[in-house]
Amino acid sequence: MPDEFHRLGRLSETMNRLVRDGDRDGAVVIWDGLDQREQRLIWFGLVSIVNQYRAERGDDPDETYGPPETVGL
Repeated sequence: MPDEFHRLGRLSETMNRLVRDGDRDGAVVIWDGLDQREQRLIWFGLVSIVNQYRAERGDDPDETYGPPETVGL
């Protein structure tokens, strides 16, 4: 698992860098090459980072961010 964690972390950083450099197609090629489990792990990792930033900044609860249809999920 540690090897997979590091591999997915590196891929995530590479996709972030590609998007930052304006190469969204390159990031999508990497994303499309991942299986569903790997995509979920990366997505949940990014969501965790966003939630941590919100907590550190003292942002309002999540219901102020999402569209109305997410209320009550």
